[in-house]
Amino acid sequence: AESGSTIAAQALTAAGLITANANITMAGTTPTLTIGDGGAEDAKIVFDGNTVDFVVGLDDSADEFRINVGSALGSTRVMEIDSDGVTFFQKSVTFAGSTPTVTIGDAGAEDAKIVFDGNAQDYHIGLDDSADSLILGLGSALGTTEMITLSTSAVVFNEDSQDLDFRVE
Repeated sequence: AESGSTIAAQALTAAGLITANANITMAGTTPTLTIGDGGAEDAKIVFDGNTVDFVVGLDDSADEFRINVGSALGSTRVMEIDSDGVTFFQKSVTFAGSTPTVTIGDAGAEDAKIVFDGNAQDYHIGLDDSADSLILGLGSALGTTEMITLSTSAVVFNEDSQDLDFRVE
């Protein structure tokens, strides 16, 4: 077809590399781009930069959607989303802006926590929603080994944390 011409709606099948030297626009009521054919293989989009490349795609053997630095899905991983929808960050996360805010929870009646997964010892800090208190504790299970509990009316040091060095300066 000539440049700028319109081709009537039809299926296009290509057995080799297709190169477009201009923008590609998908229009219509529900435009959809499908990458892959349901086979057991990786599917990816590579952003080929001057100094650094980035890749996004499906690592089919791991059942993960990945964002990586480089052009291979298994290269320098930055982020993954597994088949359960759990997101893993492999690098640091920076929250920037004039008032950066991180919100954990959705105002529902459930506990929320952050677990610090150490080599020999884990710690957690979390909201015990049923008690309306903030807890700092040992281990990864909220409320099982409480060291410090903050509520609207008190700060409580658990008896197991009696060796704490507490100072007010």
